[in-house]
Amino acid sequence: MADTSAINVTVVHGDLRHANYPLALGHYSRDVIVNAEAALDAALGGVLRQRFDLGIYAGDIGTSEIVLDGVRPPGAIVVGLGPVGELTPERLRLSFATALRRYAMAVAERKTMSDGGKRRSAAFSSVFVGTDGGGVGGQIDSIHAIIRAALDANRSLKEARLDEKVRIDAIEFVELYEDVAIRAAHVLGDLPGPLAQELKDAEVVEGDPRVIVRPGGRFLRPADPYASGWWQRIGVQRKSQEGTPAGIPADTTTALQFTVLTDRARLEQDVSVGQRALIQQLVTGATGRTVFDPELSAALYRLIVPPPVIDRISRGGDLLFMVDRTGAGYPYELMAEHGRNGPQPLAQSRGVLRQFETSVYRVQPEMARAPQIFIVGNPKTFLWPSLAGAEQEATEVKEIAEKYQLTAVTAPREDADRTIVKLLTGEFRVLHFAAHGQFDPDPMKSGVVVGDRTFITPDLVGRLPLVPELVFLNCCYLGTMGEARPSGPDPRLAASLAEGFIRAGVRAIVAAGWAVSDEAGRTFARTFYEKFLGGGTFGDAVKEARDAALKNHPECNTWGAYQCYGNPDYRFQLQRDGNQSAGRSAKRFVARSEALQAFRTLASNARSMRLGEVDRLTREFEALREDTAKWAGDGEVQGTCGEICGELEDFERAIEFYRNALKAVPATVPFQSAEQLANLLSRSAAMRYGESGTIGDALQRFDEASSWLDWLEKMLGPSSERFALRGALYKRWAICDAAHRQERAGQSRDAYAEAAKLAKKSYQDLNALALAFVNRSAKELAQLQADIDERRGKLGEDESKGDRDFWDLVAGPDTLLHWQVIHGSLASGSAYADLLQGYERARRAGPSPRQWASVLDHIWFLEVMLGDSRLQCTDATTAAKLGELLAALGRPAKRRASP
Repeated sequence: MADTSAINVTVVHGDLRHANYPLALGHYSRDVIVNAEAALDAALGGVLRQRFDLGIYAGDIGTSEIVLDGVRPPGAIVVGLGPVGELTPERLRLSFATALRRYAMAVAERKTMSDGGKRRSAAFSSVFVGTDGGGVGGQIDSIHAIIRAALDANRSLKEARLDEKVRIDAIEFVELYEDVAIRAAHVLGDLPGPLAQELKDAEVVEGDPRVIVRPGGRFLRPADPYASGWWQRIGVQRKSQEGTPAGIPADTTTALQFTVLTDRARLEQDVSVGQRALIQQLVTGATGRTVFDPELSAALYRLIVPPPVIDRISRGGDLLFMVDRTGAGYPYELMAEHGRNGPQPLAQSRGVLRQFETSVYRVQPEMARAPQIFIVGNPKTFLWPSLAGAEQEATEVKEIAEKYQLTAVTAPREDADRTIVKLLTGEFRVLHFAAHGQFDPDPMKSGVVVGDRTFITPDLVGRLPLVPELVFLNCCYLGTMGEARPSGPDPRLAASLAEGFIRAGVRAIVAAGWAVSDEAGRTFARTFYEKFLGGGTFGDAVKEARDAALKNHPECNTWGAYQCYGNPDYRFQLQRDGNQSAGRSAKRFVARSEALQAFRTLASNARSMRLGEVDRLTREFEALREDTAKWAGDGEVQGTCGEICGELEDFERAIEFYRNALKAVPATVPFQSAEQLANLLSRSAAMRYGESGTIGDALQRFDEASSWLDWLEKMLGPSSERFALRGALYKRWAICDAAHRQERAGQSRDAYAEAAKLAKKSYQDLNALALAFVNRSAKELAQLQADIDERRGKLGEDESKGDRDFWDLVAGPDTLLHWQVIHGSLASGSAYADLLQGYERARRAGPSPRQWASVLDHIWFLEVMLGDSRLQCTDATTAAKLGELLAALGRPAKRRASP
């Protein structure tokens, strides 16, 4: 950059894993890790969630979390945004500026950087923070606030006389969706715009009006604005009324305050005081029986929830009610909204969860780690009738838990004291109670009944030395369906136990707050545990359990009787069989263009996936194929399917898809499909040979691939891409065809040399150099050694440049490999260790399976060529070391047969 005082601002359309710099994003206090934050956490190996679980994560304004040990992206800057709904552009600027100052100092103090005393760059990447409905507003406000924060941070560095040591000189906004990235580029094209009047001497802000495209970007945003996983927050708290007349109980004049936190402005509405008595009467009627009364549920919805809040809810999205003790006493799960076919339960079309707002909690609870579940099922008592349904439920839960490798410990039914002892001394990640429950104003007489006068109380819960992650409270099962329960569940009991467990540190609670049916309750519990222990999120498990109870028992309201407290994205982590899946719901596509965009998005994701994500992407691909079966014969769809299967290294299906796409009428696929067909034919030929050690039909595939490239060159002329594809084709052909190995290697060398001339890509230069080495004459060796020495000397020059893809990252170890091979020093212990470390770092950057296979294919090629005693380049010692390197990098011997 010519002017070192400038901040260059760019926008990228792609997956956040392709950010060039540490990625900045925001986190609201008391919020969960979802969306971009969850993706970043996965890319960094779970370090963000570890800090979140430890309770040391950013959240409040001015707090931040800096992580600088990633590869791609190279780190994270998590900025505290305060409570949801309270963020403003000015608060965003202040909190961001604080985080950037800390980040700049972390960059300045890093011991691993060798910069020769030069000023270090504190460039960072960022998402558009605050535009998700948290409170900032539009994209322009977010961009300007973040740029202002960078300017503030640079000014602070200058005042501290640190600006010659470190400085923010670049900001890169990374956006997943194409249309959002395009709008952002228009904003950058107008920079500095309104910021111009704020700039001080020598300060420059330069916006790039182009969108930089990297892998993993998506082209079609979800039709549902809440489909990306962020639940709509609605606070419901008590609001006491001043001036209550003497003699009137305070509870009858206590209003509820509703606060919608998800939309761009807070919306506060109160329930009118005069309605409280009527509301309480109807609530008692709705929750004291198990029969579903849709009209009563709809009436409650209209009486309890203010019209402006109903309007916000009607826009769609899952709901998370953030309640205090007063707000917890209302049946939001049972409420119904008016639809075309009459009242429809809110929980039928969306998720409904709760979070309990409390200022008293255990700061650093010690969580249980043992994979055990403690089950209390129908304790025997004299004062309480037996609960056959609870006993059966306990048995079913035990079977499901053991299916998912949880050790089930069952409480002794006839020994209440021993039950308490086990609870206080055992280590259980899950507690399940299927028993009577009693609410009493005396807290020592209120809780889960385990004996005639023995209760599991909120006070006892607070004394647990090891805190469980999940608690399931089913305190009911009296009478038959439709009858009033003489001692049914009480919402005050559910709320008080939930509050006790939440204060103790439990992550999620499912509690029956109102009357439930035995059969429907067991359906809910079975479905919940199957989904949740099978790997699903807490939010999805609750939704699926409600759906199952509603579908299988439509006559009763048990689906809405459970108060479920917890973070929607919480997952129960267990060592599980990779073949287990949490299930899915079919998606509906209404237009060819929508289906095609979904395939293109999946192809983009496949291009940027990591080595361990093949199974997940394969499942997504099969599900998408099922959901879009009506467009299965479309040429563009087939071509995109070929691209996806090629990235998944499912070459046989990819070849079939590409062939069908090229034959489809009308002809809609690009010429690139023919290029990729040629590429995959040569890859599959080499793979087949590598697995069998015989040529088989490999030669036919090499011939077909060559014919496609000949046709393309005849139609379109030469290009760097086609020369590179031809170079790769002949290189693989040389591996498999021992009789013509030298000839094919020569053809490969010529093709790569032409590709390098046109594209000047480092990996093509290295391929050309490697092919020149295996085809060399004795007198050419000295020149090749000089060439590789020069390349090695330039290794550090490109490491600080922007827009580096995987091939730029792997250029370092590739160059070192060729230097060692050409100089014959690979067998050296230290040289080999350095090389292996370089490749392992490149692998941590997250190459796709096909990218990594290309790296290994080249090493395999060198192994075969140097191991052939008939060739000039033969070097058995180096060939053996290359085989050892391949094994260390994950290529089994069966995939690299040699003659």
